[in-house]
Amino acid sequence: MTVGRIVNVSSSLGSLTLQNDPQWPSYHHVVPAYQALKTALNALTVAFATLLSDTTITVTSVCPPGEFVARIAWDTDRVTGEFLDRDGPLPW
Repeated sequence: MTVGRIVNVSSSLGSLTLQNDPQWPSYHHVVPAYQALKTALNALTVAFATLLSDTTITVTSVCPPGEFVARIAWDTDRVTGEFLDRDGPLPW
């Protein structure tokens, strides 16, 4: 069976939940255009995961480093529609 993977390279700065958390270490790191782009990419991840839910294609947003991105791309046990960094799931 052919399995497809879409791995979008995002950032924790694209998490609306984290952006609104004053306790988050990067709370004061404000880069509006970058944050908006990564939030939009995360929204596309959710949309494509929904559209492709009846297929063998998984869609994931991940935060670098690069070797982590590559590992996720090859991981056949991924659940579609995730947002991850190397420590685990991130809030949208």
